[in-house]
Amino acid sequence: MRGNILTVSIFVCCTLLYSYQTELAGDPADVQTQTEQGSVLMGGGSDVADAFRWMIDKSGGGDFVVIRYNSLGGYTDWIKGLGDLNSVETIAFENDNEAVNQELVDKIRNAEALWMAGGNQGNYVDGWKDTPVEEAINYLINEKKCPVGGTSAGCAVMTPVYWGATSGSWPQNTGAEEALTNPVQSGRNGIGFNDFLMPPFLENTISDQHYMQRSRQYRHIAMMAYIHSEGCAPVKGIGCNEATAVCIGPGGKAVVYGSRNDSYAFFIKQYCAGPEIYQDNQPLTWRGGFKVYKALGNSDGNHFMDLADWETTDGSGEELYWYVDNGTLHEETSPYEPCAVKSRTPAARHTQDTQLSIWHNKSGIVLRFFNSGDAVSGFVKIVDMRGRQIFHAMLPDVNKGWNCNVLNATRLPADLSGRCVILSLGVGKKTFSSRFITELR
Repeated sequence: MRGNILTVSIFVCCTLLYSYQTELAGDPADVQTQTEQGSVLMGGGSDVADAFRWMIDKSGGGDFVVIRYNSLGGYTDWIKGLGDLNSVETIAFENDNEAVNQELVDKIRNAEALWMAGGNQGNYVDGWKDTPVEEAINYLINEKKCPVGGTSAGCAVMTPVYWGATSGSWPQNTGAEEALTNPVQSGRNGIGFNDFLMPPFLENTISDQHYMQRSRQYRHIAMMAYIHSEGCAPVKGIGCNEATAVCIGPGGKAVVYGSRNDSYAFFIKQYCAGPEIYQDNQPLTWRGGFKVYKALGNSDGNHFMDLADWETTDGSGEELYWYVDNGTLHEETSPYEPCAVKSRTPAARHTQDTQLSIWHNKSGIVLRFFNSGDAVSGFVKIVDMRGRQIFHAMLPDVNKGWNCNVLNATRLPADLSGRCVILSLGVGKKTFSSRFITELR
């Protein structure tokens, strides 16, 4: 039970524009400490104190900020009592206007550790996405390199691919086996791709929480089937049981803390090719399925999965294989069948005037396209899923009819392999874009 260990100050602001509450324990003066990057995914239920101590250590004892909606909750005193911190401050947003309140944005940017509480992630997506709050959180993650994490709803938005639980999306309580009987309807609504928070080592990854307690593995697989259908592969997932925390360090090592004998984390990676049957109003069949590492959290944090390669572990967990046959999920200790062919995401799309195919060979990325108009110059551009340009080159002398061009791997960024990107091809006044996964050798 969280007891009050010191006096805190509570501030309530209510104006025509802003309505929020803050609660502070410790020194209100800002400090700057040496921090270390880290990401925490916690599965809801009881908070895992050891995960917070892990964050406090990486914060260098600076200012720890908690953000949430509607209520202050009980974090302020409790976190302050877990370690040596200059301060802990909880900010309770009450409407979306606060996301542009510079005073609150500055509190987030000045933090040395940030925590997103549970609740409804729809509030976080609707209220913070594409605002200065989003920019401030990503600044902490990728520039200031501070520990950032969340539990339950806060965990849901801690992966670049996420289920937003926004208005009109898949209902919150959908988690039973029925999710696999019509996965096209079950898994696609409300999924966001690389347009909110961007912690490292989690590309093409979606999280889910309260995992086995609420049978979330079924909807999680439905979501991953949809993500694969959108051209992001190999798709990955992290499922956290309640009272379980996955703490990802700056090198990608994900240690698991937990306080119960069922504090399991599930590291789920697409094993082979994509689904054999993924169609509207039909049960899912995905026999290639997933390779799963089931790791038990403890107070020592010595059980781990290395997300730098999604292969290296401490060896204490269970190695499982999940596959789906006609809407039924199976769990085995060996795969349904050997994986003979690695998953590819062929991007062959058509428009009335231009046909574009993208594939890979030992030289690089091959483009084959059809120009129905006069001979013109063209261009090719590759951007990441947040719209940041990775590559741009001109294509001179795009002749009428079929054209073929190879983007030589030596000209492309060294870290491009395995990334989900968008390639845009411009021919004359027309531009055609296709999402695909790079497979450079």
